[in-house]
Amino acid sequence: MEYDLREITINEDFFLRIFENKKELRVQMSGDLDFRIFSLVDTAIKENIKKFEIPILRIDMEDLEFEDSK
Repeated sequence: MEYDLREITINEDFFLRIFENKKELRVQMSGDLDFRIFSLVDTAIKENIKKFEIPILRIDMEDLEFEDSK
């Protein structure tokens, strides 16, 4: 299945990759996520997925590291 790819760099340690095709939208998160950049990540995801009218959203957090979390 072929996807269109959009990559968003939040900082040097955190990346979002958004894969889209006609049936689904996948968001892949990788890197170090901490409380200082969480609002940037939240905004980036919402801004990049709100225009899609695709019924399936998959979020891949396999390569995500939580830093300074409780």
